[in-house]
Amino acid sequence: MSEPIYSVYIVHSFREAYYQLSGEGKGQFWAKVEETGKTAGSTNHLVCRSQWANEHNIAWGLEEFPDMASIQLSVQTHEDNEHYRYLEAETCLGTKISGKGIEAVGFPNPLYQLWLVKNINNDPWESLSKAERDRIWEQMGASIDKNGGVEVLTCESTWSNEEYSAFGVLAWPSLEAQQAHSKELANIGWYRYIYTKIILGTRL
Repeated sequence: MSEPIYSVYIVHSFREAYYQLSGEGKGQFWAKVEETGKTAGSTNHLVCRSQWANEHNIAWGLEEFPDMASIQLSVQTHEDNEHYRYLEAETCLGTKISGKGIEAVGFPNPLYQLWLVKNINNDPWESLSKAERDRIWEQMGASIDKNGGVEVLTCESTWSNEEYSAFGVLAWPSLEAQQAHSKELANIGWYRYIYTKIILGTRL
């Protein structure tokens, strides 16, 4: 696979070993994390604090790797540094379908929304005609535009993770805009057809 690979990572919690580190030890831990990214040639596009919205997920982020070999190097380096002893997290890999990038977010203090689609291959969705499916997708996109949202990234991930078929990041000018979008999705029956995990966050 020669195209760039995106990794969304979700940090669930720090393990007790992390809390036992001194202030200097914590600094060294994060320095190793940063150095691992440089060694692997990755670009960390976004890191968000999310504990305020969901106590199960304290932070999440979006990282881009040039290829699979660089991901494997990153994981091995983390293993060598005992990275996984200190925090509990999950990752999902994907290849880009569409998106405008972080640089396209022009409003101040954006609210970021990470979404991971769990399943669209279900009986209610399969019972719809192609025209009805297309209409739902169009209404979803129109709602994002109407409420000032920006599609930062959308990735296909079935090849790496059977639990999530796709993931992406949206940016909103305010929490009210995101809530208005969610209400409009409910009105078009979105949640009957699309099962999605969503985590809100603000940039660190």
